Amino acid sequence: PFVSLLERFMMSQATKVNLISEGFSEYFVKKYPNKKYDYFTNGIDEEFSDPTKFHSTNKDERINIVYAGNIGKGQGLSKILPKLSAKLGKGVIFRVIGDGGEKKLLINEIKKYQSSNIELIEPIERDKLLEYYQTADILFLHLNDIKSFERVLPSKIFEYGAIGKPIFAGLKGYSRSFLRNEIKNSYIFDPCDVDGALNAYKEVKFDIYKNSEFIQKYLRSNISKQMIGSIKKLY
Repeated sequence: PFVSLLERFMMSQATKVNLISEGFSEYFVKKYPNKKYDYFTNGIDEEFSDPTKFHSTNKDERINIVYAGNIGKGQGLSKILPKLSAKLGKGVIFRVIGDGGEKKLLINEIKKYQSSNIELIEPIERDKLLEYYQTADILFLHLNDIKSFERVLPSKIFEYGAIGKPIFAGLKGYSRSFLRNEIKNSYIFDPCDVDGALNAYKEVKFDIYKNSEFIQKYLRSNISKQMIGSIKKLY
């Protein structure tokens, strides 16, 4: 009740509202139909504006699948990676870069399934992370199977999409449709669905796309300019 009251007060004071994901529009437009809405998403940082620097080849004989980000309840990695890696076998290596509240749970599940092909890497500096992206064959993304996450749009999609390598993702809702519509080489399965992930993995083509239009559309500097223009129109 308190949050609902706070939300109503905030919306009543707003001249214009920006929704960072169009997945939220159904809720807000229905509840507050008289407001003006923009949809300025997260964006792509300048270091990803030239994707060719990420197109180095993987010298490892195994297929290198990289995940970079939080390891928390929202990502649900413990529900998918240990089982999936065990099914895919030694020809694949998952490199998981990051930290979070469910890292210990992930470690326990790795031990349970004896997943020897998952490498956990502590959070690293940006430059080092870019090196991992260079040698990746596939970029991995996953959101837990929780209803509220069907509205969100993970910022990692923009980073991955700019790089141009295949995206292997467990998603539902708006983020799923966004990825499918905006990025050609994305292979999507239902969150926490190991069999669905295996089927999606079989379809992966190791092509690299330039995704130039996607980069220009979602470059953070371009989004910022559009947002400034939108604000200027109010005066």
